[in-house]
Amino acid sequence: MTRARSHEDERDDLPLVFGLGVGDSPESVLRAARYGFGLMLAIIGGPPARFAPFAQLFHEALARYGQPTRPVGVHAPGHVAPTDEQAREEFWPRYLEVIRHVSRTRGFAVPTEESFLHEVGPHGALYVGSPDTVARKIAANLPLLGATRFDLKYGMGGLSHDALMTNIELYGTQVIPRVRRLLRRDGYGNESVTELAGEGEARDDGRSGGTGGRSVRSAR
Repeated sequence: MTRARSHEDERDDLPLVFGLGVGDSPESVLRAARYGFGLMLAIIGGPPARFAPFAQLFHEALARYGQPTRPVGVHAPGHVAPTDEQAREEFWPRYLEVIRHVSRTRGFAVPTEESFLHEVGPHGALYVGSPDTVARKIAANLPLLGATRFDLKYGMGGLSHDALMTNIELYGTQVIPRVRRLLRRDGYGNESVTELAGEGEARDDGRSGGTGGRSVRSAR
């Protein structure tokens, strides 16, 4: 859901838009288009670029089904700390523990430190690092995927309260403004990006897409 209407909202004439979460299934992309939902690409592993064909398929399917244009968003796990090193040190042991746990039922490969470093790099799915590192990665992947929204799934189980609060503060006060500046600089346009937010159910038992998470929202 990209926006909740409220009696106190001066813009309560805006429509309520839903996004259907999609992983590796083209059938789910077609279903989202058929019913006129937005598309939310749930990218939790591997290169984000491999999801670009899904976004293209979605827009083609919308036209085929006679649906209006709908937004594409990205939903991915991450963690923001003052430095890259701190973010990785805080996130890696918790990430390993959670993925090891859910791999028993979901069939995920247990990550190595080498595979983790690849995932937090420019071509991986994890948004872990300093505000500048995370912002640059978001700004690089949104245009690549034709996306106008990004949800950070933060709060890996076992992270301290202080680490979570720092994540929220840095994401809201530093990451989001940097992403918008980078997109404007590169011509993607501030008006294109409808929302940058953090999302996820507060579960640590592996039932929320396999990685746990907590939520924080930062609207337009």
